[in-house]
Amino acid sequence: MGLSGNLRTMDLPEILQWISTGHKTGTLHLERRSVEKRIVFRGGVIHTSWSNDPRESLGQFLIRERLVTEEQLFRALLKQETEGRLLGTILIGDGLLKEADLRKSLQAKAEETVYDLFLWPEGKFEFKDGELPENINVFIG
Repeated sequence: MGLSGNLRTMDLPEILQWISTGHKTGTLHLERRSVEKRIVFRGGVIHTSWSNDPRESLGQFLIRERLVTEEQLFRALLKQETEGRLLGTILIGDGLLKEADLRKSLQAKAEETVYDLFLWPEGKFEFKDGELPENINVFIG
């Protein structure tokens, strides 16, 4: 069973409780203005999240955490564009980031994406029961 509505009428804690107590598996889609976010659940537990907000990109997160410089990120993004490889794979391959640091960063970034949703006073949401992305690399819970 899916669920949809607006955060003004059903706030995020209520939605999360509904998903958790129902042991739901699927994806919660949230949208506010031009920002879209998704939270993936398995058995009512948050597994990962995604956002199209550029401020929440992996590259920006790594710069904020001082794990890479802007110049290193720029060069890695150019490689990503031409080679089609994942950013983390490029940074590890170039010796700029350790795999353990990448995993920690991906998890922290995913958590940050979820935490930011608690600040949304309004926005549309839809829970799609059973919908799971093909590749889930980072698990929060």
